Amino acid sequence: MAERKTSIIHVDEHPWEDGGEIMTLPDGPRMKIYASDDATGRTDTLINFPPGYIEPRHTHSGWHSCFLLEGRWIVEGKEIKAGSYMHGPAGPEQPHGPFHSPEGSLVFATYSGTRDTMGHNWDATDPHAPAPSEQSAQSKTRIVDIDELDWQDGSNLMTLPAGVRMKVFDEDEAAGRTDCLIEFPPGYVEPRHTHSAAHTGCLLKGDWIVEGKLLKPGSYFYGPAGDDQPHGPFESPNGTLIFISFQGGTGAAIEHHWDSDH
Repeated sequence: MAERKTSIIHVDEHPWEDGGEIMTLPDGPRMKIYASDDATGRTDTLINFPPGYIEPRHTHSGWHSCFLLEGRWIVEGKEIKAGSYMHGPAGPEQPHGPFHSPEGSLVFATYSGTRDTMGHNWDATDPHAPAPSEQSAQSKTRIVDIDELDWQDGSNLMTLPAGVRMKVFDEDEAAGRTDCLIEFPPGYVEPRHTHSAAHTGCLLKGDWIVEGKLLKPGSYFYGPAGDDQPHGPFESPNGTLIFISFQGGTGAAIEHHWDSDH
């Protein structure tokens, strides 16, 4: 049998670290590194930004998808609230920002890179440029407020049991990435299963029981790809709201294959 690679981490299990040292950020942010996987080129983090924080315009060698758990962000002049989403593309020709956290915020971010490669490269033309009045038409940053998207039927999109709703923030076939918000109803139980794509996720609201372990908001889990990597069951006693990033495929790759043998 293949080695189990599921990761289930309660928010209180990992210490806070200095975000400035890890990611060359301005002073103030703290981070929890939930995963940094050289094999998949993935780093998953929880980041706490202090009140008044401003992050200048910058680039990264890899992309990042960010899910706002608490607080309010102003991203390239657009205000978004808890439950919303931002994706920053990769490459020196794709600057994004500035980001402003007026009252402080808590963000779950997944990066296409490792701890050693996720640093910021500040925009040398004007690294402290103020936020524009509106997002540039040339910008490829994706900024989505939670209220901009309609809920969709999760049973149709992901072959899930009835009652699940989804908002798909972004789907990139070229990168094999699907970022979404999933709402599970009270009493929901998801049987053990596999996917063709891996998924990384963070709990926004509610209690979530993953393979018998109780998680609270801010907690993390990772389900690996492959029919030899079953994970679950998942239970939602009182209803939950979860951010998920599927990596390794879109469409049929994120469908569930129910495990009848485990």
